[in-house]
Amino acid sequence: MLKTFWRWLVYSSADANKFSLTVKAVLIGALTFATTLAGFAQVQLPTEQLTVLVDQLIFVLQTFIGLCAGITAVYGAIRKLSLTYLGENAALK
Repeated sequence: MLKTFWRWLVYSSADANKFSLTVKAVLIGALTFATTLAGFAQVQLPTEQLTVLVDQLIFVLQTFIGLCAGITAVYGAIRKLSLTYLGENAALK
């Protein structure tokens, strides 16, 4: 039972030879979150204005990647659930 759930969660419902879109998106989101927490956005540059500009650009990039990862995770989960409900989940065949 646990092995079936693991296959269902990790492998793609469209192609059982690939990892699921949901898992990929969650890993990208976790990586983005980890870089934010680690403070990689704090780049020390000679001028204050340039530092602020770089910090803002990195924040926008991290926000965009996080948003894309969240949307992708939701889409992947909905696709996985719908294909499972329809009996067309390739990971369970």
